[in-house]
Amino acid sequence: MTAGLRSLILSALVALAAYELFAVTGALSGLLLLVLPYALGVRLATLVTHNRRHAAIGALVPLAVLGPQAVPASELTQILILGVVALGLNVVTGWAGQIHLAQGVFVGFGAYTTALLTTRLGWPLLATIPVAGAVAGVFGLLLGLVALRFTGVFLAVLTTSLALVTPIVLKHYGSVTGGAGGILVEPLTPGGAFDALGVDQLTYIVTVVVATLAAVLTWNMLAGRVGRALRAVRDSPVAAMGIGVQPTRYKALAFTVSSFWAGIAGALYAITIGFINPDSFGLFYGVQFLTMIVVGGLSTIGGSFIGAAIVYELTTHVQDVGLPGSIAGQSLSLPQQAIFGIILIVVILLVPRGITGVLYASPAAVLHRLRGAFRTVSGNRNRPARSEKMLLTEETR
Repeated sequence: MTAGLRSLILSALVALAAYELFAVTGALSGLLLLVLPYALGVRLATLVTHNRRHAAIGALVPLAVLGPQAVPASELTQILILGVVALGLNVVTGWAGQIHLAQGVFVGFGAYTTALLTTRLGWPLLATIPVAGAVAGVFGLLLGLVALRFTGVFLAVLTTSLALVTPIVLKHYGSVTGGAGGILVEPLTPGGAFDALGVDQLTYIVTVVVATLAAVLTWNMLAGRVGRALRAVRDSPVAAMGIGVQPTRYKALAFTVSSFWAGIAGALYAITIGFINPDSFGLFYGVQFLTMIVVGGLSTIGGSFIGAAIVYELTTHVQDVGLPGSIAGQSLSLPQQAIFGIILIVVILLVPRGITGVLYASPAAVLHRLRGAFRTVSGNRNRPARSEKMLLTEETR
């Protein structure tokens, strides 16, 4: 038995045992009943087999099957859709190092493709999913070609402008897009062998299949030559050119792949929600996706889905936070956008490698990271923290 197969089996068994233990005792419920067993399965299998990639996949298998028992299928479906979008953004930001705030726009391209194909041309819903990905991928390629001229803050301004302008353009061409009134999309209807399933269960199954394909195909791509080239471009474009890697080619590829998965997720979004309008795909939507990959972990596939789950729960259950005091008779409150900004700052300071960085790192590395962050915040530099290079080496060992 290979180390990878041992890691798969061990992580699946640990996750399953932890899920059953917490479910029977009632110690956890809701999304925590899925997240904690997953973390335990990945952590233990990684410590034993030193193969975290297979461990991350193995722990997902039993939880994907048992998930609807702990969390409504519709909620899990939304988390997986957001995870696919975040996965695409992680390719262009985490692996290629490009700042991209317009990911929500490409979700919109995919959603509108599905909506128009089904309502205007009568296409079957499932047949529109790959087409939506292809359309968004073409637009992503165009953005990638334009973005070749920009780096850093200028690229952030470019993608921010795209996120601000696109909803306005969609509203302007209301005869095609439905304008501010949006478009209604019919849900999936179970049939044949799936007659016994409800709409939510069928949609969940389709989304699990798509999310699994997205994770596996992206993993295969990034584990080989393409992944090494993207990391080289991210770390130093000049050095990458010195070893024969063309930064322009791989940047364009990263934007294309990122947009393709965003389009696929957009099609699923239109199918599950049943309604789309331009305001759903603006700048704040892109900021949410950036928050997902930072919180979950840059350059990690599992981190994309973990971050999606955390941000989804925050957007669903956390509203504007009231603050003491008032100005001109108006009560003060902290809007949801500000809450996401605070979360980004805290995560960058305390766990810059995200939740998955904590999950895979040794306890000693996590403690050193936290101590260094608190020393930075408090201004106490009398005792120098362990260097970042040593910490990252220990975390990834």
